[in-house]
Amino acid sequence: MRIPSRAVILAGIFALSGCGNPDKLWEDGNYRVYKRPNSREIIMGYHFGDGGVLGLSEPTVTAAGANARHVVFQVNTSSNYYIVREAAGEGTTLGPFDDKEFENIRRQHSLPPFDWHLRQ
Repeated sequence: MRIPSRAVILAGIFALSGCGNPDKLWEDGNYRVYKRPNSREIIMGYHFGDGGVLGLSEPTVTAAGANARHVVFQVNTSSNYYIVREAAGEGTTLGPFDDKEFENIRRQHSLPPFDWHLRQ
């Protein structure tokens, strides 16, 4: 039985459209960890919905997490931790904090755990 070529093409388009953005590694609302196009850099950004993204970090983000009030992320595997406060829109990035500072702030403000980690 011969399958019409138009049906094959449409099936391929629908299959690919469900794949999502391959450069997006993690997201919570408009916050996203993603690979920059044509680069190996992985950063945290705020997506405006019109294709625009505001970069909130330097490369390379290795962990991220969020709750209703805060987004947290780690840059590299060193002790560079950051917090984004969501006052309005993209919020304000605070940091870097070292391990000890970050753990104190995490306890005081009930910061979320990291629920995404970059696979090496």
